[in-house]
Amino acid sequence: MITSNSVLDFLQPELDNMIKEAKETALKNVKEKLILNFESILYEQAMNQLSSRPLAKEVQVTEPFQYRSSQAISGAHKKVYLYGITEVAADHFVSQGNFDGIADGTKVFTLIHKNLLAVISEVSPEDFNEGKIPELAEKREWLEDKTERHQKVISLLMGKYAVIPMGFCSLYPSQDQLRIFLEENYHDLIEQLTNIHNKTEWGLKLYLNEELFKQFLQEKDESINNLMNEMSLNQTGKGYLPKKRLANRIEKKAFDIAEEVHRRLCRFSAGAILNKLPPKEVGGKGERMILNGAYLLEKNKEDNFFETVKWLEETEGPRGFVFEITGPWPCYNFCRVSSTGT
Repeated sequence: MITSNSVLDFLQPELDNMIKEAKETALKNVKEKLILNFESILYEQAMNQLSSRPLAKEVQVTEPFQYRSSQAISGAHKKVYLYGITEVAADHFVSQGNFDGIADGTKVFTLIHKNLLAVISEVSPEDFNEGKIPELAEKREWLEDKTERHQKVISLLMGKYAVIPMGFCSLYPSQDQLRIFLEENYHDLIEQLTNIHNKTEWGLKLYLNEELFKQFLQEKDESINNLMNEMSLNQTGKGYLPKKRLANRIEKKAFDIAEEVHRRLCRFSAGAILNKLPPKEVGGKGERMILNGAYLLEKNKEDNFFETVKWLEETEGPRGFVFEITGPWPCYNFCRVSSTGT
């Protein structure tokens, strides 16, 4: 007869091995976490020491700059403006760059959290607050100046490093609050930086000249030609339904081509997103926008993408399609950050 004790004795060697393996795994995980924490602490200490050392004699500085280490403490009355999040390797580049901040008379500096580098500056809560910013944004000169400063910092960073760009006026009450955000989203931010490493964003907008496309279809598409003939035979006031069917048929064919354009470009992209189209009457070029795509391309490997755009333009251009490509841009469409700031 099998008893519980005999079963326990039979399984005891396996239980002992499982306990041993679990202990080893736990110790390994703890060790890895300790290593990460010690790396962060040692790096910050090293950067503080470097900041206190004089520059080597052979280094020529043409403009004065103020080095702000990751441990710089903001005044209690200042808010933190976040431009973007990048890799720790960019710390020296930012600190040496003497970049102008978004507020007059301020400079950009950094805050390090583990393997993340937040690129920030200080702003006055009197000038940057939820109540005042919408009012100031109505002033075109103010808005253009501030958005240009914001974008300039991000552009300088993306020329050398992967950067998660933050939206205009991403504000935090303090550096401590920003650190909380970085800690809560740490793994997601690291993953996003890895995904966009050595990549840039390009945009492609496809516009349709409807009259030119209609003429092309009338010549090349029998079903469209028949519908147009049907319309011409109808008496005044009796052609609504054929006219509606014609418009729907042309629209479907146009969007089928736009879908094929997007599908072809996806082949040479590390990522692709279709953005919302503006209303039909808002095209910006006199034509209707039927594709608003964003594409993530690896640096120095964009040739296939651009050659495909050129081929599509030569093929579809005579039919009424207008291609507009822009970039490189910061990877706004491929970075999703749920900010806990203002």
